[in-house]
Amino acid sequence: MQYTCALFIVLTLVFCVSSRAQVPIRTIAYTGQQAPGTSATFNQFFSPTMSSLGSYAGTGTVQFVAGLSGPGVNDTNQLGIWLYEEQYPLTGFGLVARRSDPAPGLPVGTFFRQLGFEYPVIWPHHNIVSNNWSVFFAVLTGGINRRSVWVGTRGRSPQVVAFDGGSKEQYTVGPIYTPIRNNDAAPAVSAITFSSAIYTSTYHTDSTALWAMQKVADTAGNVHGRIVFHSRQQIPGLASGFLFGIPETHVLSDDGSIVFISSIRINSGALYGYGIWRERYASAIEEVLVALNGVPVLLPGLNAGESISQFEYLLSNATGSVAFTALISGSPGGYGFWAQDTGSWRMVWRRGMQAPGLPGGVTFFSLAEASNTPRCVFITDTEVPIFMAKLQGTGVTTANDMSVWMLSSFSGLQLLAREGDQMAGAGTGVVFDRINRIAANRYGEIVVEASIRGPGIDSTNDVGLWALNYSRLYVPVVQKGNRFEVEPGVMRTVNQATLAVGDPDYYSTGADGRSTVFNRLRQIAFHASFLDNTIGVNAVCMANLQSVFTDVQESSSRPPVFFTLHQNYPNPFNPSTTIQFALPRSGHVELKVYNTLGQEVATLVNEEKNAGTYPAQWNAGSAANGVYYYRLSSQGYLMTRKMLLLK
Repeated sequence: MQYTCALFIVLTLVFCVSSRAQVPIRTIAYTGQQAPGTSATFNQFFSPTMSSLGSYAGTGTVQFVAGLSGPGVNDTNQLGIWLYEEQYPLTGFGLVARRSDPAPGLPVGTFFRQLGFEYPVIWPHHNIVSNNWSVFFAVLTGGINRRSVWVGTRGRSPQVVAFDGGSKEQYTVGPIYTPIRNNDAAPAVSAITFSSAIYTSTYHTDSTALWAMQKVADTAGNVHGRIVFHSRQQIPGLASGFLFGIPETHVLSDDGSIVFISSIRINSGALYGYGIWRERYASAIEEVLVALNGVPVLLPGLNAGESISQFEYLLSNATGSVAFTALISGSPGGYGFWAQDTGSWRMVWRRGMQAPGLPGGVTFFSLAEASNTPRCVFITDTEVPIFMAKLQGTGVTTANDMSVWMLSSFSGLQLLAREGDQMAGAGTGVVFDRINRIAANRYGEIVVEASIRGPGIDSTNDVGLWALNYSRLYVPVVQKGNRFEVEPGVMRTVNQATLAVGDPDYYSTGADGRSTVFNRLRQIAFHASFLDNTIGVNAVCMANLQSVFTDVQESSSRPPVFFTLHQNYPNPFNPSTTIQFALPRSGHVELKVYNTLGQEVATLVNEEKNAGTYPAQWNAGSAANGVYYYRLSSQGYLMTRKMLLLK
């Protein structure tokens, strides 16, 4: 295979194109490279993360944690956080924070002792989140060990948001807990969220609170915040004496919605159930779903006598729609996964449920390899759930038990990949061997990290990353054996490419304040290792998948396989956006825009079209801010998606 590579400089960043896949790959950082902002070199990389929207300038951002080596590096200062941002046609990346550096804005002698939890346990899903700004958790030293939350960016000193013992509003902040969340919202609703104990006196802990903080300090250098809720607070809508427990977990959507899980306590402190609530940008807290002890919960897919005993995992999208997994009490019990669809609940998955399209007796077992903790679960901005699931039952073995699924309103639950199945787009007989993990962005586009086997596949090309395009064909992103320029003038051969190094369980589309590796600009960050070197060389890389997910007809001689209505781009938008749709056969097409009252706002297409893929544009310059729906109707096919106009 031939590759064309051109040096796209600044700071040894490389732009490489495979003649087969036409996927540009950029090397952002590699072991042995001098680490910007230091005199040391990189010697280890943890999982990279991305801003889900790209930067405010509309370019890609990648954040990563790295270890250092070299003169002056020791156990106290060998870890740092870096942020890379494309600024077309230039690039730039720099140091955000480093262990043992002075903590800016705090008393002299205060330093960063740890970034995240104790080294090397620094999983980004809780501790270091990149959504335009780098937000990170740190332990401070300087006489008193304190936990703290910081916001920083490339080329600017980090700014403290809160720290143990600091004063916020009328409270003294107690110990700070993770997870922290960081959204990509417009400035009016931009926030950082975390939980902490709160004190009203030196000697008494009142409760634990969920905080929402501004990202940027005011002119006096103060970062203001508010308490979303705190334990021992009366729960709105429930009888007097029903109180919130401590914040179990939470997410922070791009519209400013904060969705959280809390236990329910009664005055005596006894546990009386669990619930999910939502606060839409500093408005009143509203109930999403409550499960009280002994009270049936009306959810689709539950059998008579079953109820929810505990919420396990929480997801949200850019508009605050909710999905969750929960433990089911009663017989047969197990775990389930539900998601909102235009306000109503639908069951996505449950243990023991027949897997659609597979032989009778093949059922779902879990959402992970060995437990019910979700490994790769996503919900898109149009409320489409995507997930990995382990199978069990007739004919299921360890060679074909992992699968990837998507639930659409139009066609139901669809199998996208399964171990042992033919890999669509690959040669006949080439199948998925092991599916390790997936990444999904806000549009529902996915990339699969897997090993493969079959004719023409051996140990030199059997692992990599593949993207599923709109013709439902897998396109290689990077594969073992590929060569590209890792540093100026140095070509290396890929040994492995992974979407996450360490714990992948809590990555999302990025629209709910968690970390992501796959943004709406269709760029994906990954970690690569290489074969042809005498010392271990690893790199943080970014691939641009625009060519995979746009203009499908140019990349394939065949017409689309399915009627498809794609997510508009950009979304949120102001004032124009593009909507792409695919027709597998010719016929009359209508594409219309509606407001939340169901009133028609615009007709974008109303004519005969040949089979193919088409774009349509809507200029919403005269429309009001808010949520709109666009609907495609053709030959009995009807599909509606949601978009957000933010002026």
